[in-house]
Order: sequence, then C-alpha cells, then structure tokens
Amino acid sequence: MRHYMQTLRERGEILDVDREVDPKHELAAVTQAAMRRWNKPILFHRVAGTTLPVLTNLYGSRERRPISSASRRTISAGNGPT
Repeated sequence: MRHYMQTLRERGEILDVDREVDPKHELAAVTQAAMRRWNKPILFHRVAGTTLPVLTNLYGSRERRPISSASRRTISAGNGPT
C-alpha cells in the first residue's frame, strides 16, 4: 500500500486535506465533491476521533487500477519497501 501511495503521490494524483474533518458527515461529502471535480484519491490527515489518516477514493478510476496491480507484483517479488 505504501508503494502504491508513493507512486500516486509522485504522479501528483493524491489530494491532501490538512484541516480536521468530521468522519460522520464531512469526510464522505468532501470525498464525493472532490471525486466529481478531480477524481483523485484524497488523504485526510486530521480526522476527528482518530490519530490515523484516512485515504479515500483510492481505486476510483480505471487508470489507477493497473498501478495498484504493478505495486502488488513489485512487493510480492521482494522489491517493495521494508
């Protein structure tokens, strides 16, 4: 997953949201609006009630699916991050 995210970040395909969002209402609404406008994965760095970041819309396009497959093959071949 980290390799896949890094590949997407290098391609400029991840949108970062640094402000705090409510997981019950805002997270889905922001994801839907951003998906319609940019169709990119969104990394929420500050989600209320958790210290973990949340990544949404990761597989939201056909163009990104081959990238995820390539990332899995690289890692299963022992070439992924440690």
